[in-house]
Amino acid sequence: MLHAGLFSLVLQQSAHGVFSFTIQHAVLTMTIVVNQTPQDYDAPLDLQALLQQLDKAQQPGIAVAVNNTVIAKAQWPTHQLKDQDHVTIITATQGG
Repeated sequence: MLHAGLFSLVLQQSAHGVFSFTIQHAVLTMTIVVNQTPQDYDAPLDLQALLQQLDKAQQPGIAVAVNNTVIAKAQWPTHQLKDQDHVTIITATQGG
């Protein structure tokens, strides 16, 4: 079996000496801890895509930190997440 990025090539030889191959698509996953809850996501994944999956991307008044570092909203689409990253989403509330 040969792994090339997200694909695997499986080569088989029959009893008659004939070779055949199949290409399999592999899905890579990673665990991201969001507000202290681990969850598996397909990789690669940027912060914007994670927030879209969580229905938070368009929510006003949120701040996001990755591994205790606040990420500016302008950087969400380019900030690539890694396996075991800890993402903290904080929502501003009104009140007194």
